[in-house]
Order: sequence, then C-alpha cells, then structure tokens
Amino acid sequence: MGLLSSLFGGGKPNEDQQAKQESKNFEILKYDGIRARNMRQLPYAIKCFEQAIALNDEPETLQLLANAYIEAGRTDDARITLDRLVDKTPDNIQALLALASICYMQEDYESMDDACQKAIKLDETSAPAYYLAAKGCTRHEKIDLQAIVMLTKAIMQNEEYKEAYLLRAEVLWDMRQAKDAMSDLDKVLSVSPDEEDALLLKGRIHAALGQVEEAQIMFSNQVLEVNPFNEKAYLLKGEMLMERKNSTRL
Repeated sequence: MGLLSSLFGGGKPNEDQQAKQESKNFEILKYDGIRARNMRQLPYAIKCFEQAIALNDEPETLQLLANAYIEAGRTDDARITLDRLVDKTPDNIQALLALASICYMQEDYESMDDACQKAIKLDETSAPAYYLAAKGCTRHEKIDLQAIVMLTKAIMQNEEYKEAYLLRAEVLWDMRQAKDAMSDLDKVLSVSPDEEDALLLKGRIHAALGQVEEAQIMFSNQVLEVNPFNEKAYLLKGEMLMERKNSTRL
C-alpha cells in the first residue's frame, strides 16, 4: 500500500500526518511555555507561546502570550496580541478588560474607553468594566462627572470595591467635595485600614480644611506607622508645618 500510495498521489496521508505533527508540536510548545512561565523563565515562555500561535492561534494561547508580554513589560507586543485576541473572540470580556488596561498604560484613552464600552455592552454587571471606564475618564479630558457615574455603577455591582471607592474619593476631592470624599475614604479604610493612598488623601483633605491636628495624626500616627519610608507623608507633613509656621508669623 505504501508503494501504491507513493505512485498514485499519496499527498493526503502525508498532509494528515503533517497536521497531526503540527498539533503535537503546538501542544508541546504551549505546555512548555506554561511550565517556563510558572518557573519565571519569561523569555523562554514567550518564545514557546510565539511559536505555538504560529501553528495555532487559539484564544487561550493568545491570552497566555499577552500575559507573558505584560509580565515582561512588553506592552506594545501585549497590545498587538490582545487586539488579535479580541478580533478573534469579540465577546471575550476578560480580553477586552486586559486590552483596556494596556491602553491606559499607553495613554490611549479613546481606545481604552472603546474596549470598556464593548465590555459593558456584553455584561452590564461588570464592575471592573465600569471602574476602568472611569479611570480613563480621569485622564481623558478630565470628565469628572462621567467618572463619578461610572464609579458609582461599579460600586453598585460590588459594594466592597475599594479601588472604586478610592478613585471616586480622589475625583470628589478634585471637585472639592470634601464630605463625600471623606465618606468614600472611610469605606476604603473600613475594608483595608492600612491603605496608604487612602490615609494620605484623608490627611491632605484634613490639612486643606485647616484641621491640622487630624492631618498630623493621619501623616504621623497612621501613614508612617504603616510605611516609615513613605516619602509623600514626610513631604505633606513638612508642607503643612511650614504653612502653619508662616501663618503664625503673620
């Protein structure tokens, strides 16, 4: 049979064998990449995943490659891979959110918002999609009110979403809504008492409102106890003391 097949066009069996070999090679490369990534051998993992998707650009391996690029700090390559993944699986919410995060890092806020809106359209209960949309708003033309709306929607979906409370507090304070900002910061600190950014912002608000003792407590007794090397706390504390000294001279 082997001789007859070779004489009368044995291309099909050879093609089948080649397909089986490529499938086997793909599986080997994919799982070698996973093992390498787990062992923190990122350059080798990336090579494995790149060669694997050259054989089969299935979504899981594209996501693995994108994640490896992100871990390696190769954001441009991650963006290209995620764009490819989203084109291949347009209803993949996690891919859209990952793409939005990369766009934020690249300061491409229009593309970030586009990815977020697609994710929200697919799932109106996605708190991370609302959060990322708001995060983009705070950078893109400073759309504070829209950011508040998006963050409120994120919190409605997840009442323990401390990142959303913290970002909303920052936006509210930019709008000089001290009371509402403080309320959100208290929520963050009830969930995570050692959250440095929340403690710092709370201290800044106290200082701006002239509540020197409260600010002093936040900077000295809380932030610096959590992290004695927090430079912002020292700078804010110093600025506050200088302002207080200058005001007493006047």
